Amino acid sequence: MSHLTLFFILMLDNVNVFFTTMFFIALFSFIFLIIWTIVYHSDNISTCYENNEGELKTYSILQRSCKISCVIFFVCLFLMSFIPSTKQAAIIYVVPKIINNKQVQALPPKLLNIVDKYFDNKLEDDL
Repeated sequence: MSHLTLFFILMLDNVNVFFTTMFFIALFSFIFLIIWTIVYHSDNISTCYENNEGELKTYSILQRSCKISCVIFFVCLFLMSFIPSTKQAAIIYVVPKIINNKQVQALPPKLLNIVDKYFDNKLEDDL
């Protein structure tokens, strides 16, 4: 395993924390924008298209901000679900190498019998 691969495996938790933080920032900003719209612009939304150019700019900025926060929210949610943790990435990387190792596959039958008897004894003791 190269040093760069090890570095990226160890940094996966930090990447996941970053996307989790962005997820919550987008969620809270979306909630704030919705509340701000309801409180301050509930009576002006219907009239902003008719006569107020300043209100129209404010409303379009609000719409754009809501769209951006929703996009960030869903992208971060998607990335958070598919980025593995450090332990998961290590397992994904190491387990196939262990399974495909010729030395592990060529274990002597006596060792396998000893392990089998050990687990049989453990099972009997637990029951």
